[in-house]
Amino acid sequence: MNEYISNILEEAVTKNAKTRTKNIFITGIEQRPNYIGKTETRIFQTTDTTFTYKYKVVDAATAILQTQQSFLLLTDSLKSEHIQQLFDSLLLSRNIKANSIIRIVASGYFKQCTIQTNDTTSMVIHGRTNYIMDDGLEKIEYIAYVHYPFPTLWNSISKKEFYYGILLACVICFALLTYKIHQRIAAKRLLAATPIMKISNNYQETEYPVIEDEYVRYNSRCVRFTRQPLQIIQLFLKAEQYRIKKNEIKELWPKSVNQLSNMTTAINRVNKLLAEIDCPYSIITDATDKEYYVLSKST
Repeated sequence: MNEYISNILEEAVTKNAKTRTKNIFITGIEQRPNYIGKTETRIFQTTDTTFTYKYKVVDAATAILQTQQSFLLLTDSLKSEHIQQLFDSLLLSRNIKANSIIRIVASGYFKQCTIQTNDTTSMVIHGRTNYIMDDGLEKIEYIAYVHYPFPTLWNSISKKEFYYGILLACVICFALLTYKIHQRIAAKRLLAATPIMKISNNYQETEYPVIEDEYVRYNSRCVRFTRQPLQIIQLFLKAEQYRIKKNEIKELWPKSVNQLSNMTTAINRVNKLLAEIDCPYSIITDATDKEYYVLSKST
């Protein structure tokens, strides 16, 4: 699209230059077909100054266009709104509905300025293209900022590539979903293959429950703990006097709005699992400070 718009901008610039200099007679343009594309050094001389500059030889029609644009610039007749009107008209003639802003930046020997129709922050820019005229003395850059309404954007999209993109996205989503499902099935099979309760024949009697991998053992009986109950019992077994502040346990659910309910449910789950292995210990509220839980032996 940008390349197509660039051609339209060049057409608007050319039409503007020819229309606004139609009464100006230009002489001194040479036909030099054998030198087109070559760079040569030229001398510019007036009554009070002389300097040299580099000039890239172009065909006669382009040289005339360059002269016309330089004339408009130096006589303050080069207006961005004139080019914008032509540019928008040419877009519309090609069934392209769009809003544009034209900026002209001159940076030559005789004039440096920026001419712009509106502030580019006033619209969402979907496309930007430029066209440059440089005759060695004057360099003029025309920049078109274009905003397309949704129907124009939709029509500019290659439907074949769009549907290929949708198809690829669907394939990727299906592959990810299939991978996640297989992961869950594998995890459930692994969990089902692991015994919930087991008896250990090789053990040493201990006062407190002991963690062995994902199991918690008390004497000869073991029970498998899921991740969160196991995390909680580990905290108590490592804590000083087997005592933890309730607020610290709540931090296991940092994003939850029901931290208290989550904590109570998890503590009850731990106590139930400990009871399954005939462990006399359970987690209760500390009688000396109700802000704490303590792993206590039943009396």
